[in-house]
Amino acid sequence: MTDTQPALVVRQHVRANPDRVFDTWTDPEHLVNWWGPAGVECIHAEVNLQVGGMFRLANLAPDGSTTWIAGV
Repeated sequence: MTDTQPALVVRQHVRANPDRVFDTWTDPEHLVNWWGPAGVECIHAEVNLQVGGMFRLANLAPDGSTTWIAGV
């Protein structure tokens, strides 16, 4: 058993300035335009960037089901 928490690391080279990338990942108005896999629509996004803040995203699947994703 280890004391470390699972981690996910994603790396992608993006040809954009850092401010634009930050806004795209953190501004709900941008998130709903790109979040989720093909065929899934992000219908709701909330982001609180303060320490301890939460995020919530809602994905609408083609079958009409909604999946909520949240974290701190």
